Amino acid sequence: MSTSTSRTQVRAPGPLSRPGTLARDTRSPKPTQGAGDGRVSPTVARLEPWVSWSLAAYSAWIALFSFPDLPALWLFVLYAGVLGKWCDLFPSRRQGRMFAHGALLLCGAYFLHTHISDRLGGAGGLFFFWAAIPALSYAFMLRPRWAVAIAALATFEFLASGAMLGTLGVSTISQVGFLALFPLVLAMPFGEAMRKPDQLLEQTRIDSATGLLNRQGLLSHGDELLHACHREKRPLAVAVFGCEDLLSLRDMYGRKTGRMALDLLVEKFQAIAGSRGLVARTGMAEFSLLIPGLTRDKAIEAIKRHLGNPLTLEFDVSGEEILIAPVVVLETSRANEPSIEALLGELTAELHTLLAASRQEKPGTASGQVAAVRADSEDAVVARAPAFAALALADDSDAASISMMPTLPAALGAG
Repeated sequence: MSTSTSRTQVRAPGPLSRPGTLARDTRSPKPTQGAGDGRVSPTVARLEPWVSWSLAAYSAWIALFSFPDLPALWLFVLYAGVLGKWCDLFPSRRQGRMFAHGALLLCGAYFLHTHISDRLGGAGGLFFFWAAIPALSYAFMLRPRWAVAIAALATFEFLASGAMLGTLGVSTISQVGFLALFPLVLAMPFGEAMRKPDQLLEQTRIDSATGLLNRQGLLSHGDELLHACHREKRPLAVAVFGCEDLLSLRDMYGRKTGRMALDLLVEKFQAIAGSRGLVARTGMAEFSLLIPGLTRDKAIEAIKRHLGNPLTLEFDVSGEEILIAPVVVLETSRANEPSIEALLGELTAELHTLLAASRQEKPGTASGQVAAVRADSEDAVVARAPAFAALALADDSDAASISMMPTLPAALGAG
């Protein structure tokens, strides 16, 4: 087996990555993967950590100047701070996950209101903001049904805390009204209005057939991820998969089988990228992954862990075993990489070269192989390619037994 021995110049996307082909494949999208109510825009996800951090900062202020004799308060400062950092490291991609973060803050509020000290005044006392701020903030960030749920949960937390401490009274009515009224009448509609332009923009960056980003979405969010990795001095691995088998699979076994294979591959790619990574469908049978925090070798291990060695996806249809053998090229970004577009263009061009060679049945090329590109010199690529190939595909005889199915010029899922 061999890999390409020259650095391919960036060129215009070929048939596998032409954006116009994506619009035709719109049948039978998975409900949970669409660009609808379940998705959280990256702009909103970046705001979420500040909710927890603001609670932590104000709680620390009170603990330091008002209750220095209650060291238990610092546990809640730590709790909110750690939760904020978690939201920062692993941004919410789905509404349910963001709601869960708000619910965790309200759980902390319950223990703060009921288990620290009577001097704090319970749920309606000085730390009432532990229920009010999450209710307001998450009602602003979440879609309506989730906003209603977080407001209801905050109200329940307040009433449950008051009932446990026996502090329910006349003031309870006004505070319950605050938790029910302001999140739903003020924060929720304001949030909807503020998110509208962002939602419209995000819809143009989503592949409707899979719910993944499209090429434009990957370039936009990929640059943000690249710059974040530069700031944090973390590596960023970029992988481009060619899955030409998908194109002929639909024609040979039907649209339902093609849909099943596509969904399975999407799940594998999302698992490889992780919660902080990005996955995009950049062509009819082309998928691009950005994997932050992984060097090239670790990215190879992650790919092998989820797709095997050699790279294959196997599943059964009516008792018949179906096998898909992707081809992937990958590399890590340079420290001075200005944008993700140039690297993605290089890898895409290299992938097309490998796939063309595979179709022509050139010696040393096979489905399921991993290729390395990008080096400071062409000689460096030649020197390291054999070792890299051996690491990614230990048994060449396995790859040789996998034949690449012919590419058909049809969109996935087309009837």
